[in-house]
Amino acid sequence: MALENRPLEADPQDENTAERPTVRNRYSRTVIQPLLITLMATSLVTTMLTVLQIGAGQWPWMWMVIPCIFVCLEGIYTTMWLHQPEQRGFNRSLYRAAEILVIILMTRLLTWALSGGWPAAADWMIYLREPLLILWDFFFIFTLLIIMFVWERATFMGYVFHYMAIDEAERAFYQRPTHRRREYERPIAPQRSELMAVYGRNWIWGGIILSFMAMLSTVEYPSIVNDGLVNVTRLGMRPETLMALLVYFGAGFALLSQARLALMNARWLMSSVQKTAAIERSWSRNTLFVLLIVGGIAAFLPLGSTTLIGRLLEIIINFVVWLVSFIVFIFFSILLWLYPAGESEAPLTEEPPPQFTPFGQNEVIPPTAPGFPIF
Repeated sequence: MALENRPLEADPQDENTAERPTVRNRYSRTVIQPLLITLMATSLVTTMLTVLQIGAGQWPWMWMVIPCIFVCLEGIYTTMWLHQPEQRGFNRSLYRAAEILVIILMTRLLTWALSGGWPAAADWMIYLREPLLILWDFFFIFTLLIIMFVWERATFMGYVFHYMAIDEAERAFYQRPTHRRREYERPIAPQRSELMAVYGRNWIWGGIILSFMAMLSTVEYPSIVNDGLVNVTRLGMRPETLMALLVYFGAGFALLSQARLALMNARWLMSSVQKTAAIERSWSRNTLFVLLIVGGIAAFLPLGSTTLIGRLLEIIINFVVWLVSFIVFIFFSILLWLYPAGESEAPLTEEPPPQFTPFGQNEVIPPTAPGFPIF
């Protein structure tokens, strides 16, 4: 008997009996997850840029955060597009090679614009004879390494979360009633548990790198040159470093929750378990609530002179002092208004100043003793 060649879609006649435990929140895959991946990857390189800004402050390293954000979003959405079923015949390697060349070109132009070192006409003639000299620039090399690093992280995470989501073949197959499913039509499910474990390992290793860079950002490098490694001066943690730590681990926890939800969605779909939209709403709401609590506690940890609890306590104490001073001022103002001062006493008569007598005037000369001549 010949096998039937029918597409993987639900039979309209069985809509009443078919279970539909599918993902209802479409924005979690196309908007929320790319933004979380971008925040996590960008915060990872922010600490690297901070260390470079401390060690080589003559270049505007922190401006590289903006192109890193765009590169992350570009890498995530191109990964999602390249792994669509209709793009299976597309040459992905060639596309990635062209993408890397465009990133190198844009990075070279960006570093010239930020450093103010546009090449002159004579320099272009040298570049034509020796093309490798156009890449020989400290600012450009380190900027390109950081941008390529953040691009690789974004594309890898985009790949992981793309295959953790339920695709159209799985949805069409498992939405059918059990008696209408053909075993030869069953799609090959990705190893979502392994993908989740891969994400967890990458997130933890990224956190280790981030913590190490945060430690390096507290070192005053001129003191190493002057006093050596023995008497190294330690600085307080910078605000951008503290923010990068909070954003990285917060976005990582949120993505871990999204990965767990994708894994549960796949299990519910394969088990034909009916799921309501309230599950995903409560899942996202509880995740946000937990992240706010954990982030608030982490923000108040003593991480140096820039700890948020110190600044918050300073603001609260200043406000309390101002409020008490204002209340005391109002209280005494009311007392002075209710109980005015009594009649004022008559002013005392001023005594005349003592008269000044010139020296020698009205001076009584004692009589001369007898027997002593006066010279």
